[in-house]
Amino acid sequence: MRLIRPLLYVFAVLAHLYLLAVVLYAIPVVSGVLDDTMEVSFDRPYPSIVADYSNGLTPAQKESYYHLSQDPALVPTDCG
Repeated sequence: MRLIRPLLYVFAVLAHLYLLAVVLYAIPVVSGVLDDTMEVSFDRPYPSIVADYSNGLTPAQKESYYHLSQDPALVPTDCG
């Protein structure tokens, strides 16, 4: 019986700390939802810094490359 009362106090303190953490977390979340100034927007990147991975292939060459068979029989397996 002596152990139950201190455990109840510890549990009550932990429950109150948890409730405080929930309230402190909810304040910025709710204010961010209600405030339109928190909206994040990004500018479009400059075309000169955007990577172009064309590798010198024409659109027809890309089409045939990406739609060719990936058959392993085309790769020679005799190494000796």
